[in-house]
Amino acid sequence: GVLIWRFKVLKWIGTLIIPFGYFCVVVHVARWKVFGPVTSQSMLYPASWLRYTPALASRLLWICAAGAVATLPIYDAVQKLAHLYYRRALKRAFFAEGRDITFSSILRTPYCPNLLFGACVHDYRKPWERQNHIDFTISSLFVGCGRTGFFRNSRQASLARLMTIAGAATDATVLLNSDVLAIRCFLSVIALRFGDFVRLRPDGEMSRRVEGRVARSVTRQLSLNGASLDDLWDTRHWISRWLQGLLDRLPA
Repeated sequence: GVLIWRFKVLKWIGTLIIPFGYFCVVVHVARWKVFGPVTSQSMLYPASWLRYTPALASRLLWICAAGAVATLPIYDAVQKLAHLYYRRALKRAFFAEGRDITFSSILRTPYCPNLLFGACVHDYRKPWERQNHIDFTISSLFVGCGRTGFFRNSRQASLARLMTIAGAATDATVLLNSDVLAIRCFLSVIALRFGDFVRLRPDGEMSRRVEGRVARSVTRQLSLNGASLDDLWDTRHWISRWLQGLLDRLPA
């Protein structure tokens, strides 16, 4: 019982306290930038070499800008650390050997070829609809609902990812009970995003083209290292999902 309680404490520390600490750091730096020209205060007491100067503020700005550009490809992963942790926990608890599988593998299983998950979609509505949320269905063959329409599920879709989306009750419950701007900002600051975006359209042409070239190179490299066919397949589709997600986040 004590061990389980300690793991729960660590989970809450990683999910809430660490992002909140990041928020406090941002507020402290903003206060230093606003009041520094008047008070000449140090960013970290008693480090006198961090007292406010225009040169130090400019240098910090460029460092933060470079860091923001460098983290752009993985920014989505930073925002959904809770989702990734939850997905890993589900795989370790309910998947054989903790390995993820695709929906194409499920369709080939005669014992349970069709899985059906219930989820909730937010912020997808037409102008005359009042509610921001609506029930969303995920199955082995199709995904969608009456509002979005139904789309064929990708055969390479990750079961662990879609199962995590279906079980993302924390942020969904908060938005259902109090969908206001302050709550949305709070969820974004603490990175409390158990759910994820669902791509309804097939991957774009650029993603497929680049994915094919990169996949051939990765396949040759892993083949030389003696990797199995499953490892090659998983790596190829991981590259495809990551690349398409990056292209989706770029400005139109």
